[in-house]
Amino acid sequence: MIAMQTATASASMQFELPLALIEKLRKSGSLIITVLAHLGLIYALQNGLIRHVQQALPKEIFVSLVTSPDKPAAPKPAPKIIPMTKQAVTPPAPVIPIVNNAPAENAIVITQAVEPKVAHTQEAAAPIVQALPAPPAQPKTISGIEYIQPPKLEYPAISRRMGEAGKVTLRVLVNEKGRAEKVEIEKTSGFQRLDEAARQALLRALFKPYIEDGKALTFWTSGIFTFDLNS
Repeated sequence: MIAMQTATASASMQFELPLALIEKLRKSGSLIITVLAHLGLIYALQNGLIRHVQQALPKEIFVSLVTSPDKPAAPKPAPKIIPMTKQAVTPPAPVIPIVNNAPAENAIVITQAVEPKVAHTQEAAAPIVQALPAPPAQPKTISGIEYIQPPKLEYPAISRRMGEAGKVTLRVLVNEKGRAEKVEIEKTSGFQRLDEAARQALLRALFKPYIEDGKALTFWTSGIFTFDLNS
């Protein structure tokens, strides 16, 4: 019994070994096939495909630069059209036939004397010069005048207190009515108050008009006024 089991076990072991080996060989074969397939692919790529790629690529590469087309030149301005003006055509002068009007042998020719025309030239009129009015006569300077109302000289009180005294010479313009129109100081007394007092007295005075050829005239005259503290 034990021998049968041993034989059976050895037989089974002999049967199992080839199966395991076959399984290992099958796996190893598939691995080898895979490796060989990869090696063949690599070989094909290195020898065949790369050579075809190298043959497909051109040996020289020509590069040409494409430039942008030139811009079209601006069109030239069209020439200005100058309108033609029609010139007026003057018709030719008519041809007048020449008629030979020869006088007859017995024709009587009457000639009339023509009086020469005398050109009447007007003499240039002399320019009319208008006489300018004579300038008014300047007032005369006279002396020995007469008063209708003599000047009343008033001594300024402040001048008395301050001891101001002196003589004033005045020149006065008297109009046709005998009134003093203008009084000028010819010689001062040295004190303005005294000069002004004499001037005001002369302006209030009334002179006798100066008559010449029956006409009252304006005249100049002079007068001296004295301011004395003792008077």
